[in-house]
Amino acid sequence: MIETARKTYPDIDFQLCDVSARLDELPADFDVVFSNACIQWVPDHPHLIPGLLARLRVGGVLAVQTPMNYEEPIHRIIGGIVHSPAFADKLPQQREFYNLTPPEYWELLHAHASAFRMWKVTYMHTLPSHEAVMDWYRGTGMRPYLQALDDAGRKKFEAEVFAQVREEYPTQSDGSIIFPFPRFFFLATR
Repeated sequence: MIETARKTYPDIDFQLCDVSARLDELPADFDVVFSNACIQWVPDHPHLIPGLLARLRVGGVLAVQTPMNYEEPIHRIIGGIVHSPAFADKLPQQREFYNLTPPEYWELLHAHASAFRMWKVTYMHTLPSHEAVMDWYRGTGMRPYLQALDDAGRKKFEAEVFAQVREEYPTQSDGSIIFPFPRFFFLATR
């Protein structure tokens, strides 16, 4: 993505950085700091958000989008199976999401930004089938668990997730599935 942006906009300087390790090494003169579905993997948002804002010139904007779908059925299904007797000893790790609540972000932004705006959108994705839900989550929410299991364990884990996905997500008249996906956004000005 960054290489494409550099080629498309050669007059703009794009920098890729591991915000959990090198944030303070970056200059403090950016016009925009942008995070799309990233900060949920980075701990310590009370430190992270002020640090991102500090990378901006005065008047610069921090633009953030992060999933807020942890209460959706798919996450409850996966969490329940991970902690079930069949898998608890094989999958002791719980996937860490570091997002704060919207009121906690409000307090952080209120304290560190000159102006800010927050909102939440639930995208109602239409997926062609329950199998499509599974395909989506094999590459995201189920990935660390599938990687930790052997072939037999993966098949069993997926079968249990799939059975519950079929129960929790009703099929529409054409066989498709409405798959809600809440996302939280904020824009903050330094």
